[in-house]
Parts: sequence; structure tokens; C-alpha cells
Amino acid sequence: DFILRAEAIRTGRVKPEEDNMLKLTGEARLMAIDPRLIRPDADGTGSKLSVCIEDVYQVWKDTAASASTQLVFCDVGTPKAGKFNVYDEIRNVLLAKGVPESEIAFVHDATSEAQRQELFERTRQGKVRILIGSTSKLGTGVNVQNKVISIDHLDCPWKPSDITQRNGRGVRQGNENPEIMIKQFVAKGTFDAYLWQIQEQKLRYITQILTGKHIARSCEDVDETV
Repeated sequence: DFILRAEAIRTGRVKPEEDNMLKLTGEARLMAIDPRLIRPDADGTGSKLSVCIEDVYQVWKDTAASASTQLVFCDVGTPKAGKFNVYDEIRNVLLAKGVPESEIAFVHDATSEAQRQELFERTRQGKVRILIGSTSKLGTGVNVQNKVISIDHLDCPWKPSDITQRNGRGVRQGNENPEIMIKQFVAKGTFDAYLWQIQEQKLRYITQILTGKHIARSCEDVDETV
């Protein structure tokens, strides 16, 4: 369906207000996470979202003694009243599995600076063990690294710097864990996989420039790839 739509857009068989590449890529990103984000009556069994939730639950159980925390990043599928969404699905499934509600939090629920700092302190103490948020709200200026054991990328951000910001919430001084897990959940054969490939190319290019390990006569502006 996405291939046919892309071809119709490319050849001008549909009007831009009816369908366009921005709309197409947005829906493709959602489909890669869970088909229910596009079709609420679809079967979400085996989706990337369901796999991520199961992984989060397993890590929660395995690190109970140390009260380690997990940060789950997702920039799409944020809560919308009356609609299936990523955030509520994660919380609802984890609650059904026995995770206490007090140990799961959405960073956007803290609407004031005082509430944010209180949430971050509970996370540093291991009272909140699963913190879910977008790159903009959870990836910048957030100091909760103390007990972070896992950084989960449920979706792929548009910029390499966003990946760095996400990972930096756990990979930093002050984390009691000598090693942490960084996980990129990727649905094979989807636009999602293509995005991660592009980001890897961008990161490799940036690293080569910064380290001076690669000198070329000409270079491609990889930021224009996406």
C-alpha cells in the first residue's frame, strides 16, 4: 500500500492535499511501531511495540533488587484521548503484568518545573523505574542517570544529535551502573529500518569529520538525505 501510494505521489496521480510524502512517511513510521496506530482494529501481536513492552517488563523484573530504571523514547504515538497510542499501551500492558503504577511515569505529565524536578528525583532514587517520553521532553537537560540501566529507542529520531541526546541521559557520570543497555527497536523491512540506516550513515560521517580519520576530495551533504 505504501509503495503504491509513493508511486502515485511521485507520478502526480494524486493531489498534494490528498496525499503527499510527508503524510506517507509519517504513517509509515507509525505502522512500523504498531499497525493499531493506523488501524485500531488491527492485530498488534508481534509488533515492535509489543516486543518493546515485553523487554521492558523483563528488565524491570531482572533489576528489581537494584531498583534500576529504564528510559523509553518515542516521538510519535503520544497520548490522544479516545485513540490507541504508544504511551498508554505501554503503561496499560505493564500494569496488567503487575508493575506498580507508581513506578511508571510519562515525562509530559509533569507540566511545571517543580513537578519535573520532583519526577526526576523519584527517578534518580529508583522510585520511578520506567520513564517514558519524547526526545524534546526527556532528551535534553534531564539528569536522571543515577540508576539508568537501559535506554530504549522505540522510534528513530530525525537527527543524529537527537540520538546522542537520548543516549546521554544514561551514558554519563553519576550512573551507578558501570555498563548500560542501549536498544534500538527496528521492524525489519519497514521505513523505520531505512531511517536507522540513514542515521548510522550520518553519525559515521560526523565522526569521521570530528576525528579526522577520513579525508575525501568531495563529500555528500547527508543531512539532505532525509
